[in-house]
Amino acid sequence: MGVAQGLASQALFLFDLGRVAAPLGVLEPVPEDLRADFEAALEEARVIALEAATAPGRYDADEYAHVLYAAAGLSGRTRLAVGWCFLSMSGMPYEAEVECQHCGAYLLGTISDSEEGMVFEAVDARVRPISEESPVQPREAPEVRWDARHPPEGDFEWLAALCLAAGQDAFIGILCNLYGTGTCPVCEAPFLVMNEIERSHTR
Repeated sequence: MGVAQGLASQALFLFDLGRVAAPLGVLEPVPEDLRADFEAALEEARVIALEAATAPGRYDADEYAHVLYAAAGLSGRTRLAVGWCFLSMSGMPYEAEVECQHCGAYLLGTISDSEEGMVFEAVDARVRPISEESPVQPREAPEVRWDARHPPEGDFEWLAALCLAAGQDAFIGILCNLYGTGTCPVCEAPFLVMNEIERSHTR
């Protein structure tokens, strides 16, 4: 129906499709007599989402984050999609909430663009900073090309290939930070940023 109504390329419509494939909560299972039609519809939506994610110049940064979430969820990358969903909903600047696995500090990370980079700081229960900012060491940008028949296996490379195909160069820098290495500003323990984002939302 969304295709017929001309909604298929709209970022929020795609975002809602992603939530069907990668819901944030537990949903009732699809009735067996409807499963084949449901899976066929998800496959059609996956193709639409990937076409949108590789379309140059169609979306701004916030819209593109929604499209990436849909593409991840509909492509079966559920853990990635759930973590990415919370990032996309926060909007720019992106915010990520994680817990240090070593000292238990509650950390808030922010990134507004690739040039300024991403920083984490410890915050209290009222989200007031209680530490200095600790910058993320970005991961090196991969050299990848999007091939729908043979997409990259790793989530980082998969996302980067989509961004490059769509000409979303600024998003590459954001990805490199999200897949970089952070340091807890309290105990100085290192952590992989996206791993902790996904962990915090898929427990």
